[in-house]
Amino acid sequence: MQRPDSGAGALEYIAVTLLIAGIVTAVSMSGVGATVAHACTSAVCRVLGDSCPLAQRGRGETPPGTLAHQTVRPTKPPLPKPVCRPNPDAPWFDRLNAHNDYQNRRPLTDSLNAGATSVEADVWWEDGELKLKHDKGTAKVGTLRDKYIDPLIERARQQGAVYPGRREPFQIFIEVKSKPKALAYKQILKEIKDLPPDVQVVLPLSAADPYEADRQAVIGAPSNVTFLTDFDECRIPANLDPRNPAYDHEYAQRVSILNGDFKKCVSSDPALSEDEKEEFTRLVQKAHDAGLKVRMWHGPDGQYRSDWFASGKGFGGDNPLMGDNEANGAFTKCLPGMHDCRRFRQIDWMDLELAAGVDYLPTNHLGAGAAHLKYCGLPPRTSYPTPPPPTKKPAPPTTLPSPSAGPAPAH
Repeated sequence: MQRPDSGAGALEYIAVTLLIAGIVTAVSMSGVGATVAHACTSAVCRVLGDSCPLAQRGRGETPPGTLAHQTVRPTKPPLPKPVCRPNPDAPWFDRLNAHNDYQNRRPLTDSLNAGATSVEADVWWEDGELKLKHDKGTAKVGTLRDKYIDPLIERARQQGAVYPGRREPFQIFIEVKSKPKALAYKQILKEIKDLPPDVQVVLPLSAADPYEADRQAVIGAPSNVTFLTDFDECRIPANLDPRNPAYDHEYAQRVSILNGDFKKCVSSDPALSEDEKEEFTRLVQKAHDAGLKVRMWHGPDGQYRSDWFASGKGFGGDNPLMGDNEANGAFTKCLPGMHDCRRFRQIDWMDLELAAGVDYLPTNHLGAGAAHLKYCGLPPRTSYPTPPPPTKKPAPPTTLPSPSAGPAPAH
């Protein structure tokens, strides 16, 4: 084919070339793959000859500035870093995640009252039910249907949405504990069909074997389902990392969250060094660059959900981890050796999560987490004394003031 020199021929040549280039680019960005895109490019250039602007030059690169100078492996767009803006009257807090919410005195209700925008529920498929409990031998605290599905349907019926005016969906993180998991997943998909449109279900995948749950089942999951997977040895899994040749665009579209263990990926000691904080901030940024949100659990948050030490009562209700008082969300007294309940450790951790831009703040203490997000740090006029150093004679327990004092979120 002769090269057009000027006039209409040149314009026609350019127009045809741009049209073909656009088609090639569209093919490459559609997820069809690099092989098909390369075949299209080669066919076009065989017709256009040496003048083909799509032809690769030098070391396999196309000329900068041409439409073909695009990645042939489409990736998810990067996520912006979340910004905390103080709002004492906020009806919800976008990053407040109720860790093991079913262990709260009133599952879902306490979380919604605190303004949480996501909750976590562990389920066991037993006797034809999705039972809520942490371990096989513990008593159930209800079912997924009666504690979450039906209440969310009713709330949306009464108010029009879980949180009227909020653009992002309310999320339920569901972890299946029983094995085999197939029957539980099948029942989950059946029960969530009735959920309001502003509710999204998050299901976990295995980082060790990302195709364990059948890749096509993940890709073809209902639109109200997204997926979470663990960091791979505190790194982004290869098939979710755009910088890795193993990146799987189609699969990555359905996986939106990376889940990490604080004690493995940040520090085995709740005392955080500056180096650990910087490294964690870099890890979060890499995940956001890959279009993935971050959730880090097992932080220095304190195990107990109510101040049952202060109540003087035994365990009550149908939840063996809860006390019989109304102080849900308050911190326990710090007895000698109970380092995980020290309030100042949790403050340092939540401050780091806010600064690094973590997308979910899992907490056993809804009042504390809500207050921290409400003011983007410590609530005003509140002090958190450091527990006294241990002595030969055990000191009496120190009562830590509740950080949830102040105006409650409007609902």
